[in-house]
Amino acid sequence: MLVKLLIPHFCAAVSFAAAYAWMRHVGDNRSIPDLCLGIAGYGFGLAAIVASAVAVGLVLARADQRARWGWLLAHFAMLVLIAVGGSSWIAMHLA
Repeated sequence: MLVKLLIPHFCAAVSFAAAYAWMRHVGDNRSIPDLCLGIAGYGFGLAAIVASAVAVGLVLARADQRARWGWLLAHFAMLVLIAVGGSSWIAMHLA
């Protein structure tokens, strides 16, 4: 269950990476695909925050899941990665 909750994290990271790759490919930071990929990244990022909150609730609420703190660290690390990717994308998009 906790592995499935990482899907929005990966989608957000891939969206920001694709936006960055598109900007490098076309040499322009104001294209429509770049904007759509960035917005998708932020949408998936919001879903990732919700998924992380659900994961925290599952681990803390159920006694049989309390040994899975590693998954919570994975969620936190992916949220940091998304935050870095999102801030990098917006900085490059607005530059």
